[in-house]
Amino acid sequence: MRAGNGAPQDVAIDDLSLTGFRMSGVDEMTKGDLIMVGLAGVGAREASVVWVGDGVAGCSFSSPITPLQFEKTISANTVVEADFGPYSSSADEMGKSEGSGRAMSGRRALVTIIAAAVLAWAGFIALGYVIALLAGVA
Repeated sequence: MRAGNGAPQDVAIDDLSLTGFRMSGVDEMTKGDLIMVGLAGVGAREASVVWVGDGVAGCSFSSPITPLQFEKTISANTVVEADFGPYSSSADEMGKSEGSGRAMSGRRALVTIIAAAVLAWAGFIALGYVIALLAGVA
C-alpha cells in the first residue's frame, strides 16, 4: 500500500469485496486519504480511506474491481484465508522452553550458554591435569 508520495507499506487485506476492503497494519491513516493498494494478480488500484481505527482501516475502491479480478486476487498464492484468533506477538512465543511454558529472556539465555561453555572447558582442563598427574608429567 502506498499513501500519497510516501514509501510503500506492507499491509494485510483482511476482508475484500468488489467495492472495497479492510486492511490491518496501517499507520497514520486518516479518513479521506487516497491510497494505492497492490492486489495480487490485478495490480495497483486506487482507493480512499472510509474509516480508521487502531491500526485497521476500511477502504473503498475508486472504481469497483470486477468479479474476475476478485477471483484472481483471492486465488493468488499470497492470500491466506484463516481465522488467526487474538493477537499474539512472535516475541511472546519465542524463548519458551518446550513443555515448561516459561519464557527465557535473551540476556538470560546468553548467560546460560556462556556459563555452560565455561563449565565445559573447566571440566576439560581439570581432566587434563588429572591425566597429567596420573602420568607423572606434572
